[in-house]
Amino acid sequence: MYSRTFHKERFSYFDTFVILAHLLLFPAVLNAQSNQVHLKSIDVTKLETGVIVVIQADGDITAYKSFTLEDPARIVFDLFGIKSPYKRERSIPVNSPLLKRIRHYGDPARLRVVLDTDTPYLKDHSFEVVKNRLKIGIGLDISQLAAKPSEKPKPSKQPSPPTKQAPKPAAKQPGLKISEATTRKTVEGPTSREPDPLAIMGDKLDFLQYKEPAERFTLKETIRAAIAANLELKISKEAVRAADATKKAKQTNFYPTFSADYRFRRNDERPTLGGFAEGSKNRFDFSTTVSQPIFTGFSILNQYQIARLGLEASKINERIKKQDIILEAKTAYFNLLKAQKLYAIAKQTVEQISAQREVARNFYEVGMSPLNDFLQAEVELANAKQDLIIARNSLETARSQFNILLRRPINAPIELEDVLTYDPFEYKLDWCQKTAERNRLEILLAEKEVEIAKREVELSKKDFFPSINLQGTYFRAGTDLDVSGGTGIFDPEGWYIGAEASWDFWEWGRTVYEKKEKISQLSQAQLRKENLLDQVRLQVKRAYLKNLENEANILTLQKAIRQAEENYRIFQERYKEQVTTSTDVLIAQTLLNRTQTNFYTALYDFKISKAALYRAMGLELLE
Repeated sequence: MYSRTFHKERFSYFDTFVILAHLLLFPAVLNAQSNQVHLKSIDVTKLETGVIVVIQADGDITAYKSFTLEDPARIVFDLFGIKSPYKRERSIPVNSPLLKRIRHYGDPARLRVVLDTDTPYLKDHSFEVVKNRLKIGIGLDISQLAAKPSEKPKPSKQPSPPTKQAPKPAAKQPGLKISEATTRKTVEGPTSREPDPLAIMGDKLDFLQYKEPAERFTLKETIRAAIAANLELKISKEAVRAADATKKAKQTNFYPTFSADYRFRRNDERPTLGGFAEGSKNRFDFSTTVSQPIFTGFSILNQYQIARLGLEASKINERIKKQDIILEAKTAYFNLLKAQKLYAIAKQTVEQISAQREVARNFYEVGMSPLNDFLQAEVELANAKQDLIIARNSLETARSQFNILLRRPINAPIELEDVLTYDPFEYKLDWCQKTAERNRLEILLAEKEVEIAKREVELSKKDFFPSINLQGTYFRAGTDLDVSGGTGIFDPEGWYIGAEASWDFWEWGRTVYEKKEKISQLSQAQLRKENLLDQVRLQVKRAYLKNLENEANILTLQKAIRQAEENYRIFQERYKEQVTTSTDVLIAQTLLNRTQTNFYTALYDFKISKAALYRAMGLELLE
């Protein structure tokens, strides 16, 4: 318990002033509270010619103001100095063609009563104030009705709010009476004066209007279509055909070669033998030769092996390109799904903020909220429309990338089968890295390049050895075209077999330098292979961590979405009851929008990162 002891030396003039102020002001406060006028009841009477509304207070109604608002049609009464017993807006349904409902709300300065009616009755209404009652007539003249005592309609009394009994009515204040009807200017948004940017964008996106129906794709169909349409994969297939032809060409070097030779020669004079001219000036020779390499310093074998390894490397490149296409197809597929979801969220956000802006405008027009609530909603709506334009552009870009990948018309419509299932990745990093070392085709390709470099080294040694060829020749000679001998032809037909050995044994070190060049290229290939192994391990780890990050985000955001939706719903309801501000609603809307965007981004990024992880491990999966 708090206590204070007054000591003589501490009792100052300030303490005396505080005590006197309390003693003087406390009765005034009690008197002000006792003079407060409260709303007592609101009665509604339906007649054949109109509707009568009677607002009754527990003291005189001395200061008031009335005005009308359009779109929607409303008749508003402000009763100054009247206190409402409720903290929130109350609504009384009437359900009459002339009067739909009555709403009333109080603040420290006034009681506001709003009659929701129809446009013709904004002028066809009347009212009068008699002491503690405000009588309002909709569709009739309340003063003339009061002059006819024979017409006594049976009122349908609405439930009266609980009020505190005031001991004494407030004194009249004629100077505050405002009896003339005034009209308050309705707040208009920029959409009624300025062109909508979404409409402008829509007019310039008419090229997206496609007459053909949208073609539907599943993930498997997308991958198969991408593989069938990809030009780089077709180039890789042609490279395989070329490498196969090179291999077969090198293989023919093992076989003998056949050649034929046919010659004609005319001499300036007849050939002589022992001083006598013999034979003809014309001479025809024909020969055919078969040549078989016996030893070439292993060059033929090494050239064939290099061509064979080149063919295998081309096939590996083709498979690598196929894996890249599968990843590109999955990435394009899920990016398009993500763009569709983000566009839908942005569109929903524009609709929700538009509705919130209308609520803020209506509340402002009836004086239930300040102007800045409406202005803030306008600003947020403009930002949401900008985000919607960006989301639509991203959607069209993703659709174009999808169509280009499948070599379809760039603006062709697409319908994708959504994949919202979430399958966690259950393998450890060590298993992923070992799987990559076993299956990555790039590692196998690097090994082939090392083997080719080794064969190049062996091929560079060919000039250290002589080359030996075996040849056999059959020949004929004659003086006529049929080379069947003739005068002066001493050996018209014959054959011979011979072996030839050749060796360039001194070339000033050329062979040695060529060998050193090939050895250096072999070392480069081996180092590239080691570097590739490090890069593969790094790629797998990076893809694994990214996949783990997206998976964790999904688990976190799944619960956050439900919480954000409930939070937004609560703030909407609280704003309708005027116990929170428009700022809180917009913040809740932004939170929901960001949470939904993050969830779907994490979901589809997880699927993309999972596909990238499988690609990093060298696994070729179509799902």
